[in-house]
Amino acid sequence: MKFCLFWMLITALAHRSAEDLPELTNRCQLELGISDNDIARYKSEAMDLSDVTYNMKCLSKCLLEQEGVLSNGKINTNVPIEVALKFPILRDDPEKALKALEECQEQKGDNDCEIAFAITLCVYDKFTKK
Repeated sequence: MKFCLFWMLITALAHRSAEDLPELTNRCQLELGISDNDIARYKSEAMDLSDVTYNMKCLSKCLLEQEGVLSNGKINTNVPIEVALKFPILRDDPEKALKALEECQEQKGDNDCEIAFAITLCVYDKFTKK
């Protein structure tokens, strides 16, 4: 999957406009010690999930938590659906967006970073399948 599409989805879930993504990402990068080179690598290449570092998974968590969408590994589905529908990839099929969020909210993982990343991947997967 392409990084930009992946982060656009996280942004949609995190109640932000695409214009706010760099500022939000920078805050989380600083908190997690993720370099600009790490970010650039994912932006320019197809993302190989086996190469995703723990800190990159925590970036998903950080982005979602900053808006109160994720807390203690649980996603608040009342917040993101209305915001998610502002993005063309999600807006084109509101029923699919709602269904994906509902189906993905109970993703499991060893910790909140793993859960946040699993939720994001799940929603992405639901939207890329026809």
